[in-house]
Amino acid sequence: MSELDDRKAEVANSKSRLMTRIDEIRSRVQPASLMTDVKMVARKRAISAATIAVSQCKARPIIAVGAISAGLAYLFRKPLLNALAKRLQPEKNDDK
Repeated sequence: MSELDDRKAEVANSKSRLMTRIDEIRSRVQPASLMTDVKMVARKRAISAATIAVSQCKARPIIAVGAISAGLAYLFRKPLLNALAKRLQPEKNDDK
């Protein structure tokens, strides 16, 4: 083979690798593929966070109860505040 034939073969090989890589990138940026990747990452992080939370709850149960209580109070803050406001308001007498 001549040097020209070697270069042509090298160019063809490079072009083939480039086209293969482009096809890989296209398949990676498909919306379905991206959603699958995001779900996998979210699942791994959730499992990791849950594992850490369980170990922390076992190590410090009082702090865990306090954190859970604070979270529940935050979630139900409006009904709790409404109930507290009703309880603290003086009763109006309708007997006048």
